[in-house]
Amino acid sequence: MALDVPKVSAAELEKIFKENNYNNFLLPKNWQYPSIFVETLPYDYTSIKSEMEQRRLFIMTLIPLALKLNQEILFERNVILYLNYKYQVGTLDKTDIAIIENFARQYDYFTPEKGEERIALLLQELLRRVDAVPPSIMIAAAALNTNWGNAKFLPASNSLYRELVWYSDEGLIPEDETEETEYRIRIFPSLYDSMKSFALRLNSSVDFPEFRWLRSRQRYGGQVLSGKFLIAFLVFASEIENFVGMMDYIITFYRLNEVDQFAVLKD
Repeated sequence: MALDVPKVSAAELEKIFKENNYNNFLLPKNWQYPSIFVETLPYDYTSIKSEMEQRRLFIMTLIPLALKLNQEILFERNVILYLNYKYQVGTLDKTDIAIIENFARQYDYFTPEKGEERIALLLQELLRRVDAVPPSIMIAAAALNTNWGNAKFLPASNSLYRELVWYSDEGLIPEDETEETEYRIRIFPSLYDSMKSFALRLNSSVDFPEFRWLRSRQRYGGQVLSGKFLIAFLVFASEIENFVGMMDYIITFYRLNEVDQFAVLKD
C-alpha cells in the first residue's frame, strides 16, 4: 500500500520508515522497498548533526521515488512496444498514430518525414528515449546538485537538480550565487516532480543522445541498466566541475549500483 508523506520532521520520517521495516537504503536482494513517497525533505533536515545519518536519510527518501518514476516510464515504454508490434503487423489505426505523435511531442522528437516512414522513425526513436533512468544516477545527481540536501534553495523549491528558468518572473531567486538576474531556480510541487523533470531531460534533450544509445544497447543486450556504466555520457547534465567523476564516486562509495540491480518497489 502506497503512503504519501507530506512535510514532516526528520524524527517523524524516521518513525514512518521504521514502522515499515525500512531501516537502511541497501536492502537484502529478496526484499522490496516500501512505497513511501516523501513530498519534501524534512523541515529540520539541515539540523541533523551526523553527516552519515543525513545522507542515509537522503538516499532512503529518494530510492522509492526513483523506483516509482521508473515504473511510470516503463509503463509508457510498454505502450510504445505494443504500438510498435501493431505497426509491424500492419494493424495501427488513427488513434494509435495519435498516441505515437503525442509521445513524440512529450519526448521532444521531430522528423519531417511523412507517412509510414515517419511512423517507423518515431517508434524507433521513442524506444530509445522512453526507458528507465537508473536510480543511482538520479540519486547521485541530486546529492551533488543540492549538497546532499543542504542547498539553501531546496526547501522552497524542491529542485533536486537545480533546474533553471531563464528570463522569467517565475521561480526562486538564487541567493549568494551571482549578480546576474536572468535566471531563477524552478520551483516544483514535490521532490518527485523534480526527479520526473530531470529524467525527461535525460530522455529527450539533444545533450544526451550517447547516453540513450548506450542504454538501448544495454537494454537489447539483456543487461541490467547500470548508472555506473552510463554516467560517462552525462557531462552536460550539470555545470559542476568533475560532475561525472564525483557521480562515479558516490555510486561506488554508497553501493548504489546494487540499487540499480536489485531494488524493487513493493506493490
